[in-house]
Amino acid sequence: MEENSKILIDVELKATEALKTMGELQIKLAKLKQEKDDYKKGTEADIDVINTYNQNIEATESVLQSYTKEVKQNIQAQINQKGSINQMKSELSQMTATYNNLTQAERESATGQGMKQHIKELTDNLTNAEKELGNFHRQVGNYELASKSLKGELRQLTQQMAEMRLKGEKNSQEYQ
Repeated sequence: MEENSKILIDVELKATEALKTMGELQIKLAKLKQEKDDYKKGTEADIDVINTYNQNIEATESVLQSYTKEVKQNIQAQINQKGSINQMKSELSQMTATYNNLTQAERESATGQGMKQHIKELTDNLTNAEKELGNFHRQVGNYELASKSLKGELRQLTQQMAEMRLKGEKNSQEYQ
């Protein structure tokens, strides 16, 4: 229980930090755009400076976009009903993003292992809930599961063909 409250506090603090950083990035972005507009356009050196401004603007917009996505996910997680599929999706997305940002030492720590276990449990619960609705997109790429099914079907077909051969139906249309 203590671990869950720690994670919730971390999420709330990160959302507050993200909003603060977003404000700073928006100010920086406006400043970069103004400086670029104010810069004289003439020589080749000027073009290089303008290209540098464009790269800085693009990088800043990219970072701002990732913070915006994080804040939207936090808001969505708070809006969704606890235990709903949407809430689980939102929580899984946030937990995965947080886990992906951990260092190797943090991932191997007790906290990191707990997060990994929680992510696996969420994924399993979400997969089961979506299966009930006939939504199998989380199983795409699960070749181990697919190959087991395929092996079973192949075994069954091989057995049927052997039985047909024993019955003398080797030349029948069904056998072909």
